[in-house]
Amino acid sequence: MQKHIKIYMKYYGYGIDDKIKCEECGGVAVDIHHRIPRSRASKAEVNKIENLQALCRKCHNKKHI
Repeated sequence: MQKHIKIYMKYYGYGIDDKIKCEECGGVAVDIHHRIPRSRASKAEVNKIENLQALCRKCHNKKHI
């Protein structure tokens, strides 16, 4: 499991089998999105909880258009 996913799950108290809601539409989240892309974020901010967002596939794809 990637570091940013672990950070998100630990912060919100999710277990490995929990269903996480998409923060945009309320569907089932399948991705933890970086609001500021990893390529543009500083090392200090890249995995801060404020930079992470749970999204379903549809909402995640919209963020990358």
